[in-house]
Amino acid sequence: MAGFVTVLQTGDTLSAAGHFAGPWRDFRRVRIEPGASETVVGDTVEAAIFVMSGAVSVRVGDTDTPLEEGGALAVGLGSRVDLVARADGAELFITTLNVDLG
Repeated sequence: MAGFVTVLQTGDTLSAAGHFAGPWRDFRRVRIEPGASETVVGDTVEAAIFVMSGAVSVRVGDTDTPLEEGGALAVGLGSRVDLVARADGAELFITTLNVDLG
């Protein structure tokens, strides 16, 4: 397995296949404009989300929780999270991990 794979620029997605032996599926670097949202669904995957800059409101059902630059959260199997960018927008690093359901 490679030690260094690449540097992700905003908007890039890297498939983990061929690079990593672990459960990672992909890595994404996402920019969300103010008021816009990104939804992460843990249907057959789990995810880790890191706020690189800016801030988001993490919406789960009817509950909103602020998450600032440097913050992180995990999305477990069967969960859905809506990330709504706050006033200055936000840049996120999102990685999804395969879950063995069998």
